[in-house]
Amino acid sequence: MTSRAASSELRRWCPDGLTHQDADDPVCGWDHDFPDASKTSHRLRLRRMLVCSECTQGYFTQEDFDGHECYSAY
Repeated sequence: MTSRAASSELRRWCPDGLTHQDADDPVCGWDHDFPDASKTSHRLRLRRMLVCSECTQGYFTQEDFDGHECYSAY
């Protein structure tokens, strides 16, 4: 049985990198991984996510959170 819990948090979601980061960070840190040189930076979307207490991954639905495999041990 796992002890993980979901906390509802506002996170900055990057639809290009499929990553999330703190709500206070308006610019994605993964810009250098995208080859589109016309973009110096892309803006992130502020979204409410369920964040896992064990692995800190974020999910948009309770179903996705309940079904995820924690990889915090890796």
